Amino acid sequence: MKSTSKEVSYRTDNSSNEAIRKKIYKVLGEESGIDIHVHEGIVRLTGVVDTAESLDFIESAVREVIGVDDVDNELTVKVVQ
Repeated sequence: MKSTSKEVSYRTDNSSNEAIRKKIYKVLGEESGIDIHVHEGIVRLTGVVDTAESLDFIESAVREVIGVDDVDNELTVKVVQ
């Protein structure tokens, strides 16, 4: 019985992670070019943005999403040559 309980808990965690990810994409837009990974309320952002201001705005907006406990911001600013 315990293994079934763990499976249900695992599925709930995955669906919660997916729900958070969907909320973030709603805020940022699907075409933002940012990859969003969520695990137990911790969001990891990866990708390239145009400006440092965009980077800061995105992190702040993600932190406001219900269910987000922390943000691991691995975004980088595009280098203009």
